[in-house]
Amino acid sequence: MSVGSASADVIRNNQSQAEIFKLKIDHFEELFDWLSLNDLVALSRTCKRMQRIVGYYIKTTYAAIKFNCTSDGIERGYQESKLTGLSSFLKKLMFHYLEYVPFDHWNQQWGKPEQIIPHMVADQFKSLTEILLTRVVLTDAGISRIKGILGQLEMVRLKFPHFLDEKNKDIYGDFLKYCTNVKELCIQGSSNRCLVGVDNSWLLREYPTLEHFELIMNQNGPIDELSTFFGQNNHFKRFATNVEMILANSDTFKTTPAKWDVLSVEFCHTNTFIPSRDLLNKLYERGRFNEVHVYFFTLFNTTFDQESVNELTSFKGLTKLYIDGMEDGTDLSRLITLKQLYISRASSIANTITLATKLFNLEFIHFTYADVSDIVPFICQSPKLTKIVVFRLKENDEHILNLVQLNKERSKLPNARKVTIHVEEHVYLDVKWTKKQTNLSLIEIKRGSSYDTLNHSFDYMDNPDRKF
Repeated sequence: MSVGSASADVIRNNQSQAEIFKLKIDHFEELFDWLSLNDLVALSRTCKRMQRIVGYYIKTTYAAIKFNCTSDGIERGYQESKLTGLSSFLKKLMFHYLEYVPFDHWNQQWGKPEQIIPHMVADQFKSLTEILLTRVVLTDAGISRIKGILGQLEMVRLKFPHFLDEKNKDIYGDFLKYCTNVKELCIQGSSNRCLVGVDNSWLLREYPTLEHFELIMNQNGPIDELSTFFGQNNHFKRFATNVEMILANSDTFKTTPAKWDVLSVEFCHTNTFIPSRDLLNKLYERGRFNEVHVYFFTLFNTTFDQESVNELTSFKGLTKLYIDGMEDGTDLSRLITLKQLYISRASSIANTITLATKLFNLEFIHFTYADVSDIVPFICQSPKLTKIVVFRLKENDEHILNLVQLNKERSKLPNARKVTIHVEEHVYLDVKWTKKQTNLSLIEIKRGSSYDTLNHSFDYMDNPDRKF
């Protein structure tokens, strides 16, 4: 027997005798629920067996987190614990580069590749299902480093991708053809008519596993290949694009045989609501989509205001509204068809009690910043509500997150559904350690990181305020 195998046997025997490993996996999960992610990472470093147990727990409990893959390791955020040793349990990764390529701003050109992410070894990421490549320069060495995991991915997000050598590259032949299991393909391109590489021939391909397709391009003219793409891929049920794409390719959208359950449209200017309304309403009437989701992102000092609300009231099939930048005092209560609502600051709502009462169909509401007092009206007045998500929840002396009291108020509402509140981990742990109860009959609180279906369309941001 070799020394190495003998040592392994000793370690295995010592571990098997440790009292803690006599616990059932359910008991580990109960214990881990009292700990933070940093605590769990520290615990995973005690031994290989504990690393596996912790890893499986992270895989399910932190399913919504996109961990950042950098040259220094895999991390959740700045100055937080590295998770490199748990790479085989992570489901989502974000890359800012696969191979570091310096940019000469003076001459506006790329230099020679200098560094590949050292720990990026494909066979370590057995659980990976989603990647986000944001402003990544695609090089041969970088792609070959991740080629082994592309076939297992279900979601691929590319933000402003480009090749180091654009003239000789094709995004399908050099990248997408390896993504054989992709269900969600999301690409945000440049202002050029050609998304990336030498041409748009990748739009002439079939993607048989596709369920959700997202394409953002700010070109001036139509994309000829788009009609063929819709004809060959008329099986996916969710399509997301920006309003400029819809207006530039209006003839294609009018004639395509494709039909979607959901059409998501990104707006960056309030002055594009009216020009696109008639076209979108015609597409709805022709059965091109069942629901329209409107996303508004503030650019160039434009904000969503009361006039914007008035314009959206005539959009047919509107069930979701995502507002990043709303004027204070805006009243959304006329948008009675809404089922989902995202607002960056709850304080910009004119009257939360009125809104909660009027939006009778509301099932999901999401804030970046909110006080406890902002969410109480929805718990008390919105019977169909099932999800509340708050990235940054504030408490004060007058309003604390009292689940027992909230549950009591919810029970007074006829036909009220159970509401799950997703919050930051430290808020969840504060409630758990102080109140002991996190799951009542009509109110439950969970870590935001456990909500795996949180993804909105057009989610290419790595803003720390907008992730758990």
